[in-house]
Amino acid sequence: MGHMAQSVCAGMLAAEGKIKVHNSNGTICAVWGQCVYLTCANSKDRIPNLGCGVFKVINKYTTNTCAGEGDKETPVTCFRRDCVHWVMLTEKDWGALNEKFTPQGQ
Repeated sequence: MGHMAQSVCAGMLAAEGKIKVHNSNGTICAVWGQCVYLTCANSKDRIPNLGCGVFKVINKYTTNTCAGEGDKETPVTCFRRDCVHWVMLTEKDWGALNEKFTPQGQ
């Protein structure tokens, strides 16, 4: 897990499926298996709900198996205010995002 100072806004990815770069407190990034998980360090950029459905949004109660890591996958079915929510990206997701969208302003 790491903290990136200038980075992609996880809140914008979840809300609109678009890339936005922000300079504030940056993004917390974690890698597990073949997936990258992103959440914003600044509370104003945190993920406020389950998102627009472009990317999976997970929390600590999600039972989830990343692509290529098994055959069981259970999506989050509710937003929990007591949890930090993360956008889950596979390499395929990220490639598709870069092809489809251009970066938004800060």
